[in-house]
Amino acid sequence: MTKSVKIENGVVTNVIVGEQEDHTLVPADTIVGVGWAFDGERFTPPTGGAMIAPLGTITRAQLIDVLLDRGTFEHQVTAMLENANYPDDIAKARAMNAWQNATEYRPDHPMVTKLRIPLGLADDDEFRAAWLDAQQRMV
Repeated sequence: MTKSVKIENGVVTNVIVGEQEDHTLVPADTIVGVGWAFDGERFTPPTGGAMIAPLGTITRAQLIDVLLDRGTFEHQVTAMLENANYPDDIAKARAMNAWQNATEYRPDHPMVTKLRIPLGLADDDEFRAAWLDAQQRMV
């Protein structure tokens, strides 16, 4: 999985999972967010202002509820995961196990990351909004 950032005047203005033509490709494990500074070599978080709180876990029911609002059904997610590219059969089995058996999900889980692009949530702001929406649901 890749990550791309858009940098304007030394400041990150967008982060997406995947490649984007007008963005700079960075290693997928790079910790960076909108508002971070980039000096040509390193990303640094904003100082002085309020930091964006990390996303918490959500339950399977919360995740599915938000996906339904986006027009995506459970069987479609299963198909996306079954048809995705994996480095080996073990990685695929782990993704399927996470989807079918987990009771809660972290936003940085590899299975969640793998689903961001096919679900139309590659943009960090859109993903964050959907995740926060899920966290508020009483399902």
